[in-house]
Amino acid sequence: MCIILVNEIILIGTGFVHISHLFSNEIRNSALIFGPLAEVEVLGRFFTALTPNIFMTIPIGPNAGAVFYWPIIWLIIPSFILFCTVGFLMALPFEFVNLKQDMLALKARVKKYTIIKKETV
Repeated sequence: MCIILVNEIILIGTGFVHISHLFSNEIRNSALIFGPLAEVEVLGRFFTALTPNIFMTIPIGPNAGAVFYWPIIWLIIPSFILFCTVGFLMALPFEFVNLKQDMLALKARVKKYTIIKKETV
């Protein structure tokens, strides 16, 4: 996404795109960098629900509190939540036996740690 943002800045600098289009989420919004589009409202609502308000508003100045999706940053937290969850669910059918062994090992380690912690207290 950073490459897309740099590309947009280069296009504006060379004069191929007008500067007023840079932070617009309705014009030349490649990969939802500048906020959700009206055409994909459901996806936009999903990502917006997972995004902290600090990444979607202007914090200081005369426009404080106005809606402004910080380029790229507003997508970081929803992307991590979505990609980790989907990746885990996609791997689950193929790695079920290993996952079960890993969970049992984790449970044993946590149990061992809590016993050691209780003895030291």
